[in-house]
Amino acid sequence: MALFRLNFSVDDIVSGKVDRPVSSGDFTVMGVYDMGIGAFDGIAYKDGIAMVADQLNDRVLVFKVDVNADKPISFVAEHHGYIMPHGVAISAMRNHLAVTAYGDNSVIVQPIPGMIQNVEMTTEIQ
Repeated sequence: MALFRLNFSVDDIVSGKVDRPVSSGDFTVMGVYDMGIGAFDGIAYKDGIAMVADQLNDRVLVFKVDVNADKPISFVAEHHGYIMPHGVAISAMRNHLAVTAYGDNSVIVQPIPGMIQNVEMTTEIQ
């Protein structure tokens, strides 16, 4: 899992203000967290919490993201029980998680465990 800061505006690419291909010099690596071999697919981000679907390992990973911390990415939790999870979403109140899964063609909506709901965030990604 890597957190990058774009050194350009996506709007500038869409509008044509950036008329060259972006390169590695156009990104800054903010943080990296090694979760081993995986196949990260969908991601949901809300209020400093990132949830990532890992299809290869049939799991959803939860991270705390704080760009001002010494370690901008912190592992919070890992949830199993999905078959090839594809997409994830966090409810507006940050109390439910929705996961779509290719493996059994399902949509699972479940409460987010309290430990994730209570992760404090004071910093927004800018």
